[in-house]
Amino acid sequence: MTKRAKWFEGIFLLSLTASIILLIVSGVLIAFWNTDLSPMYGITMVALLVISLCCMLATISSSRIHIKSQYKDLAFMIGKSKFKLDREVLFSIRCDQVYYYLKNNDYDYNALDDLIAYYSIEGETIKKNGWVPFAIFTAFIFPFWNETVSKYLNWTEIDQIVPLVLFAILLPIGIWVWRQNVELFIFSKPNNYLEIARILRTVKSFPKF
Repeated sequence: MTKRAKWFEGIFLLSLTASIILLIVSGVLIAFWNTDLSPMYGITMVALLVISLCCMLATISSSRIHIKSQYKDLAFMIGKSKFKLDREVLFSIRCDQVYYYLKNNDYDYNALDDLIAYYSIEGETIKKNGWVPFAIFTAFIFPFWNETVSKYLNWTEIDQIVPLVLFAILLPIGIWVWRQNVELFIFSKPNNYLEIARILRTVKSFPKF
């Protein structure tokens, strides 16, 4: 993926996350405090969603243009969907690049297992340790959330129930998008290690050099 495509992907994830957070905050304000929200909330959410959609399409388009111009022999692998990034094509390109780099530098083929083990273990260890603070935060925040719901929510008032149901539906989506942001920006190093291990495992299945 080109740097331009990565920038578009980052903006897409941030915009989508911001729109979902804004929607969740709006639902909580309406459900628990009966707040009369400004129309700007809705306008901002729609604007963020439009930005995220445009950036997602730009990411895919930029990536495909790069593949078609630089790797014409792999162009047939590009999918027809405008909403799906061709990650396997990019992975194939990386595998070829690594294979020919190792081959041209007379790298010891038998040492690949050591590299695969190192990057796999190191990547998993860094990621596991990195998630510990988030796990601790989650363990504290959920009891607080349950206490807040039981204290302020009146189950006989439909205007409180509907936003809460909407919140419950959107929460998993928000968590998923948030995790994508965390993985993209905070865990880039362990993700790169795991990707290198995956590439090396694939390269090991190529003809020996």
